[in-house]
Amino acid sequence: MLNHLVVLDVREFLQAKQDPFEQIMAAVARLNEEDVFELHATFCPDPMIKKLMTGGFRHAWLEWEPEHFVVQFYKEATDLPTFHIDNRALQPPEPLVRTLDLLSNHKPFEAGEMALEIWNLHAPALLFPELDERDYQYRLVDEGADLVRVRIWRDQ
Repeated sequence: MLNHLVVLDVREFLQAKQDPFEQIMAAVARLNEEDVFELHATFCPDPMIKKLMTGGFRHAWLEWEPEHFVVQFYKEATDLPTFHIDNRALQPPEPLVRTLDLLSNHKPFEAGEMALEIWNLHAPALLFPELDERDYQYRLVDEGADLVRVRIWRDQ
């Protein structure tokens, strides 16, 4: 099962007071079951979250910066809302730095309110001691075909 992160940034549409509904629904229609749809918006789009939840999607969102919200939609059943990052195109140490930066700079991860799933080419051996030191739990699943998924969370 090869996961893809499908990204759509609608901030320019919203800033121009245009409705990006058709673009969003077209992107959602092209998703495979294991894909994650990542929507970038100028606000947390609660109406879109509700609409996609009726279609069986789960979601997680982060505020990247003021007026930049990143909302991810996915079908996989998870205990916690789960944010996904694809590190497969990055060179070491970028996946390690990116993962630790995300965990350190977003309160939902630190508070145990959200999990992070990273997609790597290989098991991130240097990451595990860092997670242990920061009291995070993790589970590794080697999917083969250049995909190692690591789910990271902190117990509440």
